[in-house]
Amino acid sequence: MFTAFIVVLIITAAAHYLNGGIRINTPGDRVTAPVKGHLSVLLAILALIKAADYWYQRYSLNFSGRGVVDGASYTDVNAQLPAIKLLILISIAAVILLIINIWRRGWVLPVVAVGLWAFVTIAIGSIYPAIYQRFVVEPSESSREAQYIERNIEATRTAYGLSVGETGNITERTFIPNVENALTAEVLQQNANTLNNLRLLDPAIVSPTFQALEVEREQFRFADDLDVDRYEIDGDIRTVVIAARELNLEGVNSGWENQHVAFTHGYGVALAPANTITAQGEPDFVIRAYRQP
Repeated sequence: MFTAFIVVLIITAAAHYLNGGIRINTPGDRVTAPVKGHLSVLLAILALIKAADYWYQRYSLNFSGRGVVDGASYTDVNAQLPAIKLLILISIAAVILLIINIWRRGWVLPVVAVGLWAFVTIAIGSIYPAIYQRFVVEPSESSREAQYIERNIEATRTAYGLSVGETGNITERTFIPNVENALTAEVLQQNANTLNNLRLLDPAIVSPTFQALEVEREQFRFADDLDVDRYEIDGDIRTVVIAARELNLEGVNSGWENQHVAFTHGYGVALAPANTITAQGEPDFVIRAYRQP
């Protein structure tokens, strides 16, 4: 809406100029009183829309990613939020000044209002929170962010329906028998699902193998520590090791075309069950990009 009103303001000013309401090269009043009132009202509406925008920006701080966890951080609450409140007051003050300007000569009040708003937006709305984060929060981030981390944990527990001290419907089962019991076929059968998903691939050390088998071009690479997830394969839920084939900028020749046109993204994923390997001891890839079996 703010952008739409800016377009309306520009079109309106251009129309008044073409109709003679705005005369740039004429001595004396260059804007007629009706045109001045019309433009002042449009500017006041713009300032009012911006004040409403700032009002709703307060709630967007709940989704901030500035801190160590998602949600409002120490800087958001103690620097960004006060800055937004100040911008709301300045926007409302600008509305009042622009309304008063309808009956005043000249454009001093609109210039003061817009100049003050621009200064506070840059200095208080952007620069001040960044400085506050760098020099106040980061030197003792763990202590200052502690209560916000705690709130994040509590919100996560609430979202998942978890409470401290409550275990819910959890059934404890002992898989490894103690010294008094024997490892019987019955025990193995009862824990077949667990045994079938025992990991043979360690995501922390298997990356070089993925790199050797699934990256034939130096423009791509895998992360040093791969991810573990669970997917349905052939009707069964299987634990898998999965890795995105990322773009390796070090393997791309320098040049604007290569870096901005030819090589702009990675190339798919490699996925292998974590509990099986091939006869050669290699990952048994289910998803691969090269050398399809």
